[in-house]
Amino acid sequence: MQLIALLELTDRIYEALDSNEYAISVFLDFLKAFDVVNRAFLLLKLYRYGFHGIVHKWLYNYVQNRRHSVLINGHESTRNKMQHGVPLDPYKGLYYF
Repeated sequence: MQLIALLELTDRIYEALDSNEYAISVFLDFLKAFDVVNRAFLLLKLYRYGFHGIVHKWLYNYVQNRRHSVLINGHESTRNKMQHGVPLDPYKGLYYF
């Protein structure tokens, strides 16, 4: 999907240049925004938006007491507690938040 978006962007830039028009792009990296999320604030905000009961408890357990490690060539680093941010699973993490 990212390749298709890149090809579409490139095509639009070439079309604008061929027509003597300007081509302007803005790129935002939202992944970095999640590195500093205050989890208590996030959970309070979700509660105020109506995430109560079992759903709120599931979200709490998802973002609290998380640990991370790095696996390279079959060797895993020490698991460290995440102090900030939320887990970013490339397939589902961002969809939750």
